[in-house]
Amino acid sequence: MEDSKKIELICKVTEELLAKMAISGKIKTKIIDQDNQELIWVNIEAAKDPRFLIGQKGSNLASLQHIIRLMIRRELPAEKVNFAIDVNQYKEKRLEYLRKLAQTSALKVQRSEKPLVLDPMPAHERRAIHLALANSEDVSTESTGEEEERRVVIEPQEK
Repeated sequence: MEDSKKIELICKVTEELLAKMAISGKIKTKIIDQDNQELIWVNIEAAKDPRFLIGQKGSNLASLQHIIRLMIRRELPAEKVNFAIDVNQYKEKRLEYLRKLAQTSALKVQRSEKPLVLDPMPAHERRAIHLALANSEDVSTESTGEEEERRVVIEPQEK
């Protein structure tokens, strides 16, 4: 199925789900390159308070995306549709915040020459930290902990 048809289906399913939840908003889409793959980015511009759709630390948004993904799979069981759902650019802003956090944390580690342990975060957020510092010659990163307590440790690189 071509991208325009996939986008049309994602928008339709998202609009129907929002209508059932009595939530109004505009849906905007774009295709972005993520890790050398096309990703359909769907942003819901919530007319009223977006916090209900986003939830604490994006938990409702993750659930909303999961539900929409299941609905799309039901419609297109034989195709892989690569997309992400966002609300009022929450994920975009969060990724930018994580990149800045990675850089400022790396500077702290360089100055103190001591490891820095970040707060627990979901896998996609830890990945953003790892990618932001992947090319650093001064620090290295690793994930430690289990399940909800999994976190990134930034360590000084041995010279």
